[in-house]
Amino acid sequence: MVLLGAAGAVAAHAQTGRVIQRIELRAASTKPGGGVDQITITSAGEISLLSASGRRATGKAPAGTATALWQLMKNEGFDNWDKEYKSDTSDYVGKVLTVDFIGGDRTEIVLNRSEFPEFAHVVGAIKFLLALAMPEMATNRFFERL
Repeated sequence: MVLLGAAGAVAAHAQTGRVIQRIELRAASTKPGGGVDQITITSAGEISLLSASGRRATGKAPAGTATALWQLMKNEGFDNWDKEYKSDTSDYVGKVLTVDFIGGDRTEIVLNRSEFPEFAHVVGAIKFLLALAMPEMATNRFFERL
C-alpha cells in the first residue's frame, strides 16, 4: 500500500469525485455491554483508536492516507456493496465501516456475519495502515475484536 502525500491525494480525488473527511471501522460483540473497538482515520492523517476495554491511543499518518484508502475501497467495489449484511445466527462480531465525505455525505456498511473477501481486504488495509503509522500496534493486542 502506498501512502499518498498531498499531490497523490489530489490525483486520487480526481479519480473518485468525492473528498474524504474520515474513514471509521467499528467492531462489537453481540453480547450486551461488550464495548466497541474503533479505528478512525481523518483526511489530515489523524488516527484515533478506542478499544472495547476503554483504552485510547492516537497517531498520525501522512495527509492523503484516507484518500488512498478510499481509492483502495473503491477498487474493492465499496460503492456496490449492500448497506447491510445480516447474520443467520446470533453469534458474530458486528462490524461497521463508515466513510464520511466533505459536504455531509456518508456511506455506512453494516456487516453482521463473516467478512466477505473484499471487506476483509479493506479491514486488512486499515490494520496495515495502522501498523505503519503506529508501529507499536503491529505487536500490541490493543483491540479485542479487530
